Amino acid sequence: MTDSPFIRYQQEPQAMRTLILGLFALHFIFLAYFNNVYVAGLPVRSFLILLAGGLVVMRDYSTLFRIGLVSKVYLLLGIVGLLVSLANNVTLGNIANGELKLLQSYLMVLVAFFVVEQFGFRTLGYLVVGIALPSALVGILQGLDVQLAWKLQSGLLSIQNKELSDEIRSQMTEALSRPPGLSLYAIPQTYMLLGALMINLYLVLQNRYNPRFQMVAVGVGVILIGGIFASETRSAMGAALLMPALIYVILFPARVIPVTGLLVLLGAVAALALADKAGMDSRLVSLDDASAVGRATLYKYGTELFCSSHSATVSILIRWNMRWNISSMTIICSATSRLRRRITLCQCITRS
Repeated sequence: MTDSPFIRYQQEPQAMRTLILGLFALHFIFLAYFNNVYVAGLPVRSFLILLAGGLVVMRDYSTLFRIGLVSKVYLLLGIVGLLVSLANNVTLGNIANGELKLLQSYLMVLVAFFVVEQFGFRTLGYLVVGIALPSALVGILQGLDVQLAWKLQSGLLSIQNKELSDEIRSQMTEALSRPPGLSLYAIPQTYMLLGALMINLYLVLQNRYNPRFQMVAVGVGVILIGGIFASETRSAMGAALLMPALIYVILFPARVIPVTGLLVLLGAVAALALADKAGMDSRLVSLDDASAVGRATLYKYGTELFCSSHSATVSILIRWNMRWNISSMTIICSATSRLRRRITLCQCITRS
């Protein structure tokens, strides 16, 4: 017995939303692990997100309006980018490439929103964290100088048919030597893990009364933070410590606060031990590399600029305040003088 048209109509949207979820998961896998696999001059990840985004619009174009603010912001960015590029005589090929990258970024937001609407945030969270977790584990092993972990990453690189350009290599010489997990190099690995950590913490907030889930989430968080520290990207290390500290102190203050000092001490000892024994770079415990020296210069002049601007602002406020006070006193004195003259005039009239 064949299915009725109504049943087939119900099954097709279900199949399409599952297909969209699968394409989005595949896109994220290529984004994380096979970033440089190209077909017909474009990365496979681009084809996947373009297809997934197109299917979302075909299935329910009103999704574009349910994220109306995001759509308007991306449209504005596209227009501004186009005008600035034309004003600076950028070639049409580079303009098209830039607009395509912006479109892909927008489609990621669109498809992620669709997935949350259709399957719930937990599905999206499990997908992102599940894809990022293996790379974090491999990154930790690379930080411990386990050669098998480095060979896994080399094997993935050998599959990809587009190498990093010489320009990128020259700019990322130091980053290319740090543990990248299964990503191209350490920096994209770091921010993938940081994004997964943020999602993991949001799931912690959603399941605050589920002790079993909390235990699993703590383990996942430790692995993600370990991968971030193994990659030695300083700008992410602080966030990787600050965000969980804030969340867990808010949720479980009686348990977390007494243990915080001990964990800080253990973390410092572990960092020193890893840097000494596992051959990790000294970025974890020193500020002698080129990146840190450059940041120190920026911090110095940025602070001086802030202080001089702050001093100038305070000076302006003081002057404005003094002028306001002088003006106020002048007005008060003038009003008082007029009042006295009127009183004197009234007294003269009364006597006469």
